[in-house]
Amino acid sequence: MDKRRAARVVSILLTLVTILLLAASASFAQKKKKKKANLDESPYPIKPQPAGCKQFKNIGQCPEEGCGSTDEAELNKRKNIPTADLTTATNRQFDSLRKKKMPEAFTEGGDRQIFAQAGEGDVVTIVAWLTDIRFGSQESCNCKLWLAKDTDNHMVLINDYVINNYKPAQWEKHSFTAEFAPRVKKDHPRFKRSIILPMIKDDPRKRLKVRLTGLLMFDDYHEFNRPLKRETNWEVHPVFRFEYCPYPNKCTLNSDDGWIDLDS
Repeated sequence: MDKRRAARVVSILLTLVTILLLAASASFAQKKKKKKANLDESPYPIKPQPAGCKQFKNIGQCPEEGCGSTDEAELNKRKNIPTADLTTATNRQFDSLRKKKMPEAFTEGGDRQIFAQAGEGDVVTIVAWLTDIRFGSQESCNCKLWLAKDTDNHMVLINDYVINNYKPAQWEKHSFTAEFAPRVKKDHPRFKRSIILPMIKDDPRKRLKVRLTGLLMFDDYHEFNRPLKRETNWEVHPVFRFEYCPYPNKCTLNSDDGWIDLDS
C-alpha cells in the first residue's frame, strides 16, 4: 500500500512539473513573439493620397511645392529646402524666437516677401530643452506620404523661463517648434525619432538639452488654420544639425564644449 501511494504521489508531482514547464514555455514563446514598438512609423490610420498626389510614391518624386494645395505651395517650398550653408549660422537667444510674432501687415495668402524681411530663410542656431519628438504625418508638403522616411518630425522645445514660470501641463502651450524634413533626413540617417525619444525618456527630467541649427521659417498655414499648441508659428524648419548635451550645465550656445553631434 505504501508503495502504491508513493507511486501515485510521484505521478502527480511529475504531472504538475510537466504542466508548469508547458506553461512557462508558452509564456516565453508569447514574449518572444511580442514585437518591439516601432518608434519611427506612425501608428495612426493611413489616409489615401488625394487625386493630385497619387502619382508620387516617395519623397524623391514629390515636387518641392508638394501637391494637392496651391495655397500652401510657397510655404511648402520653404519646408522642402534640402541644404543650407551652416557657416553663415547666427546664434539666437531662444526667447527672441519663441516670442516672435507674425508681421502685422501679412494677411492670409499674402506675399511671403514680408517674412523674408522679418528673417525667414536666416540660418540660426538655438539652445533649448527638447521635451518631445513626434511621429510624422501626411501633409501636402510631403505629397501626403506616410512612411517615416517621407515625413517631417515635429519637435517641442522649451527653455528655463517656461519651466520656471508655468506648470508642466502648460509647457507645450508656450513652446517653440523645430522640425526634421524628409529631404534632409535622407542625408542624416540618425535624424530619427527612435534614436532621440529614448534619450528624452531616459533623462530623469524627461527632457534633453539640444543645440539645433536650421532655417528660420514662418508657418502661416497654422496661423490661420488648425492652430497648434505653441507660443508662435515661427519655427526652425528644416533642422540641418542636431547636437545634444549629456551634461546640461556644461553646454552653452556660444561654446562647442560638451556638445555631441547626433551625426557623429
